[in-house]
Amino acid sequence: MPLLSRTVSLISSGTMTVWLGGLFVLYYLTMAVWSKEAFGTFIELLHSNWAVRLLYLLFLFNVTARIAQFLFAMRRNRVRLLLRLPLALGFVLFLVSSFASVNVRQSRWQLIGTGDSITPGWDSEIYRVVHIEPAVKKRLLRTSDSLIFDYEPGVTLMDSRGRRHDIGAFPPRRVGRSLMHVLNFGIGPGVELRREGRVISRGYYALRLIPFGNTDAFEVKPLPYKFYVTVVPSNIRHKANEEAREYDLDRPRYRLEIVKGDRTIYSGETEQSAVFDGDMEIVFYRPENWVLIEMVHDPFYYIFVVSIFMVAAGTVCYPFSWIGCGRHGKGNALPEGKV
Repeated sequence: MPLLSRTVSLISSGTMTVWLGGLFVLYYLTMAVWSKEAFGTFIELLHSNWAVRLLYLLFLFNVTARIAQFLFAMRRNRVRLLLRLPLALGFVLFLVSSFASVNVRQSRWQLIGTGDSITPGWDSEIYRVVHIEPAVKKRLLRTSDSLIFDYEPGVTLMDSRGRRHDIGAFPPRRVGRSLMHVLNFGIGPGVELRREGRVISRGYYALRLIPFGNTDAFEVKPLPYKFYVTVVPSNIRHKANEEAREYDLDRPRYRLEIVKGDRTIYSGETEQSAVFDGDMEIVFYRPENWVLIEMVHDPFYYIFVVSIFMVAAGTVCYPFSWIGCGRHGKGNALPEGKV
C-alpha cells in the first residue's frame, strides 16, 4: 500500500505536470521543425498509438488529481469554489471528451451527384441526393481579383420519410446520427467516346476543374488513353487595363490533351468534340455538379462543445473569485453582507 500511495502521489504531483508538459513541448517543437504538421500528427498518434494514449491518460489523471486537490483546499469558501468550478470542470471535461472523440468517432467521405444515394454505415437510413447547389454561377465573368466561389456549395438530401436535409460547407448539419458537411465541389463533364461513329463508352467524370485553370485527368479502361482537361474561357473581354474571362458552365470550353503511352496524340481546345488517333472521337455533353461530402458519427461531439462553453464561462468567472481575498491573496471568505 505505501508503494501504491507513493505512486499516486507522484502521478498527481506538480513535478509530473512539469515533466509531461515539457515532453509535449519537446515533441511539438521537433514535429513542427521536421513535419510542420505537429498537431495533426499528434491527433493521429492519439488515435492509433497506445504509448501516446497512455501518456495522454497519465496527463489526464495528473490534471484531474491536481484540480481536485485545488478545489478541495477551498471547500470552506463556497463563493470562490463556485466561481472557479466551471473552469476546472470544463477543462477536465474538455480533455476527457477530446480523448473519447478522437478514439470513438467514425468518418466517411463520399463523392455524390444528383440522384445518388448515401448510406453512412453506422445508420441504416438511406438518403437520396435531390439537389446540389453549385458554388459558382452557370454564366460568369472572372477578373484577377474575383473570388473563387460565388456561393456556398450545398446539397439537399431526402430520407425515407420524405424529410429534406439541407447541408452546406459550414457548420456541419446533424442528419440522423451523423454530422455532415460539404468538403469540396466541382463539375463532372459528360463524356462519350466513339470509334468509327459507334459509341463505346459514355459517362460522367467528377474532375477538379474549379478554381478555373486547374487541370485534371481521367481514363476509360481498357482503352490506352489518358485525357487531361482544363476549363478555359469561352470569351475574353478587354476593358481599359482589365481582362475579364467569360465562362459558360452549361457549355464549357475545354483545353484537351490526350496521351497514349508516353506520346501526346492530341492537344487543342473544344466545346463539343475532337477527333484523335485516326478513328476515335470524344464528345462532351452538359456537365453535372458533384460534391464531396464528409459524414461523421461522434457520440461525444456535444459533450466536447459543452466543455468549450464551460471553459469560456469559467475564464470569465475566475477573476471574480479573487474579490475579497485580502491584500496578499489570503482570506477564506467574502465580508459578511458583501456580494
